[in-house]
Amino acid sequence: RFDLFPMGSNLPYRLDLFGDEIEQIRAFDPDTQRSLYPVKEVRLLPGHEFPFDDASRIAFRGRWREVFEGDPTRCSIYKDANQGIPSAGIESYLPLFFEEQSNLFDYFPRSGDPVWLVTIGDVEETIKGFWQDTLSRYEFLKHDLDRPILP
Repeated sequence: RFDLFPMGSNLPYRLDLFGDEIEQIRAFDPDTQRSLYPVKEVRLLPGHEFPFDDASRIAFRGRWREVFEGDPTRCSIYKDANQGIPSAGIESYLPLFFEEQSNLFDYFPRSGDPVWLVTIGDVEETIKGFWQDTLSRYEFLKHDLDRPILP
């Protein structure tokens, strides 16, 4: 058995398995863990951090042409997005899907009251490691014309 809480669903689902087959699917209450009712099917939405509808893909293509020189149809990411295929690595081009981006501080209250961040582990070391990974990735990919790096 395993539990599934799909994005966009009001309730989670519990899938009971018999071997490698689904025997039953039931909605359940996440607070009490009690089954509520059986369901015949579960709808799963694509798991993206960004919209991938027609309007967002049109915006992506327009911003791509503003940012990168050359023929965009020579880039597999651009071609796939044009055909509605969210190819691997498209998250690297997330800024092209939005007019403006938000950051962590946009979610804090603007009241001027202090905000406390509680962290676990060595955040400074994690940030340094992430930055090193970013620099390495840049050096490795900076000449890849099929997947250009955002400026």
